[in-house]
Amino acid sequence: MSDNQKYLGVVEFQSSKGDFHVFEIMETKTRLMFGGVCNAGFIEFGYMEKDDVFSLDESLQELVCQLEQYYESGKDSACKLCCRGGVGSVL
Repeated sequence: MSDNQKYLGVVEFQSSKGDFHVFEIMETKTRLMFGGVCNAGFIEFGYMEKDDVFSLDESLQELVCQLEQYYESGKDSACKLCCRGGVGSVL
């Protein structure tokens, strides 16, 4: 982890289909990144650009909302998320 990254913790939610989704969250100056952790470190699945108008708590709430929309209605409904190539099958 570099000096400009900060580990924020875990986000977990359950979709209407009953599936649980768990993501580790990292913060940089401009982004909230979501992904997973393994013995190689943090694996970024995607990110959401932060808006300086909103607090960190508000930005985290929006990230969770976007992730929930992604799983409920598909990737086109979560317009603020940028997902890494090849991850669509995982997300």
